[in-house]
Amino acid sequence: MVLADGVVHLEPEPAVCEAMLDGWARQQRTRFLDEDGTIKPRLSVVRRFAEFTNQYPWQWSLPRSRPSSTT
Repeated sequence: MVLADGVVHLEPEPAVCEAMLDGWARQQRTRFLDEDGTIKPRLSVVRRFAEFTNQYPWQWSLPRSRPSSTT
């Protein structure tokens, strides 16, 4: 994430999330992955899941498994 000196985001989480996704897209481009066939769909999945869960990716976790009943 690049900011001018003295600039502070009022809501840093959305800015960090976008910077993270931009960096991930850049990393995929350096591997010569297809923009329309690979990178954009991947970014779309992450953005949609974040919207669905109403959480940022760093807040996601796996659900705890319930103990199986031995009846």
